[in-house]
Amino acid sequence: EVDGAGEPVGPKVAIKVLYTARDTGSFLRRLSNEAQILQELSHANIVHCLGFVQRSGQEPYLVTRFEEGGSLQQHVDRVGPLPTKVAVAIVRQVLLALDVAHQRAVVHRDLKPDNVLLDRTCTADEIPHVRVADFGIAKVHGGLTDRLTKLGSFVGTPEYAAPEQFEGLPPTPATDLFAT
Repeated sequence: EVDGAGEPVGPKVAIKVLYTARDTGSFLRRLSNEAQILQELSHANIVHCLGFVQRSGQEPYLVTRFEEGGSLQQHVDRVGPLPTKVAVAIVRQVLLALDVAHQRAVVHRDLKPDNVLLDRTCTADEIPHVRVADFGIAKVHGGLTDRLTKLGSFVGTPEYAAPEQFEGLPPTPATDLFAT
């Protein structure tokens, strides 16, 4: 956003857009559900949703606050293995975010370093503020997402998936704890 003089104002934003071939059906419902989930999960360690836009003839998109530090995966690739103190602090923040989600019957189902964002770039010894992102395949028990995934189907990233995900069992908070 820019002011009358063309100077940037407000927060930087990230825009998640669906490919044209995927801007209908279950992909659109997942993006819309992600926006609703993010708005309900307002927390310092969960990415902040600024809006969801769906206009006739336009690709739908989700707007979130841009996290300057990139993903946890990018951070580790850049700085190398994290000191125990830093890793524990990051895990603590992720668990605080998951606690809020789980209290509202939301299971992320795709928790991984790529879906944990840092608010700023930092060194290996600094403790970053992190936010959990990408609730696109989250499961809301008793909610909107119950019909988006067929029973017995696998969703998530295999390297971080809990055993029950491979067995096609319903996800629980333990699914996210395993990934953490």
